[in-house]
Amino acid sequence: PVLKLANVVGTTALDNWSYDRLLTDLNVYAQVNFTKNFYFKTSFGINRSNVDQLQYQNKDYGDAAAVGGRSYKEQDLTTSWTFNNMFGYEQRFGDHHIDAIASYEAYKYTYESLYGSKTGFGFSGAQQPIGGAVAEQFDGYSVASTLASILGRLRYDYKGRYFGEFTIRRDGSSNFAP
Repeated sequence: PVLKLANVVGTTALDNWSYDRLLTDLNVYAQVNFTKNFYFKTSFGINRSNVDQLQYQNKDYGDAAAVGGRSYKEQDLTTSWTFNNMFGYEQRFGDHHIDAIASYEAYKYTYESLYGSKTGFGFSGAQQPIGGAVAEQFDGYSVASTLASILGRLRYDYKGRYFGEFTIRRDGSSNFAP
C-alpha cells in the first residue's frame, strides 16, 4: 500500500530524510600583455555538484510498515567546465576608438545519477539500502554534452557617441552529432 493514512508527526523520529549537497567552484585566469594594445587572456572554470540523498521509512509504523521498511538512496554528480582563450587589441587615435577580439571556447557538461531502494528491514536502525532484503529498484544513467565556439568581434566608436559593432560566431555542439 502506498500513501495510506499515516501519522507523519509520530513517524518523524523514526524516519530519516537527508539531502546533502557539496558544491565546488574553481575559476582561474591569466593575461599576457604583448604590447600596450595587444593581449592574450586565458581562463578556466570548473563547477561540480555532488548530491547524496537518503529517504528511510521505518519498518514498524507509517507508509512502509507493510513492506518492512523502505530505504531509497540517490547519488548525483554534475560536472561542467569552460576553457576560454582570447586575443584582444584596442587602439585610440584622436576621436576614434577601435577594439577587436578573437576567442575560442570549449565547454563540457556531464551528469551521472545512481539510485535504488530496498524494503524488508529485519531490525530497526539500519537505514542504508544494504540493510534491506528485497530490492525494489536500482538504476542509473549519465548524460554528457560538449560545445566548441569561435568568436570574432570588432567595435568602433567616434567620440564615444557614434558606435558600430560587427560580431561573428560559430558553435559546434555534440547535441547535434549523429
